[in-house]
Amino acid sequence: MTMSPRNGRALLIAPRFFGYERDIREQLERDGWQVDMLPDRPFDTAALKAFTRVLPTFTAPAANRFYAKSLEKLAPARYDLILVIQGECIFEPTLRMLRAEFPAARLVFYTWDSVSNKPRSKKQLPLYDECFSFDELDAASCNIHFRPLFFTPGFERTAPPSFDYDVSFVGTIHSDRYRIVRRISKQLADPSRAFWYLYLQAPWMYSARRYFTNTVDGAPRSEFRFEPLARSAVQDIFLRSRATLDIEHPDQRGLTMRTIEALGSQTKLITTNATVSAYDFYDRHNIAIVDRRKPRLPTGFLTTPFRPVPEAIHQRYRLETWVREVCGS
Repeated sequence: MTMSPRNGRALLIAPRFFGYERDIREQLERDGWQVDMLPDRPFDTAALKAFTRVLPTFTAPAANRFYAKSLEKLAPARYDLILVIQGECIFEPTLRMLRAEFPAARLVFYTWDSVSNKPRSKKQLPLYDECFSFDELDAASCNIHFRPLFFTPGFERTAPPSFDYDVSFVGTIHSDRYRIVRRISKQLADPSRAFWYLYLQAPWMYSARRYFTNTVDGAPRSEFRFEPLARSAVQDIFLRSRATLDIEHPDQRGLTMRTIEALGSQTKLITTNATVSAYDFYDRHNIAIVDRRKPRLPTGFLTTPFRPVPEAIHQRYRLETWVREVCGS
């Protein structure tokens, strides 16, 4: 369905995620939408996030009350579009309330997690007018649209590259990420030319992972950071890096935001996600796929330049194209 956004009104329900929600809002506004925004969950603590995923019935009543009160405040508005991203705390009563309050609105869902790992989200898909997933297999199995993620303007190079780092990694530590980072680090000719930002959501997460899982392999607490790196700093690191390391969750197939940002910034990519080879921007000169069990850097990969990608392909992964495709404008 194609709609004209001029003078249309949109409600964006999205997670607070390194400022990407603001980028989406601003792009919608550039496209002519008047935008109101709500978080996709009413709380941001690590503990309550975990409860939401493991025991959603624990947080559902509070979440439903939060959205009911929020919609009361927004009640004079009449929306043409409601875009729900992730929807961690958007339970069925809230969706039905949105439909009842704004019957003329087009209700759209986008997820950058695999729907197959989120039974509640999968069950709710029929309540939306259109649904999109960043995972192609998920999209096919659920009969919804496939739409990869995007890069924002801050990740595009505007000057010739000047590299301070051969490899960088900025990400949350989970599953086998720490082990892979360590193994890649040992293969570098000059380890001092690497930048590693190993993030954990809280100090207690380090203790929990060290004593109850094998995800940090006895690493000292000093190796980890407990404050997320500002996205402006992440952009700066990308633009100063010859290559970036991407390690998707073992249960994930869709491409991470980091993968698409590497494309946007024309930064070489080392990734454990073999599905990238099926994408239109894949080039083995730019992207090295490594086995997460025994990651090995290809000889010479870090000494050759990035090979430019055709502009038509590059354009497809810009935020503006993502917004227009998902929002139908």
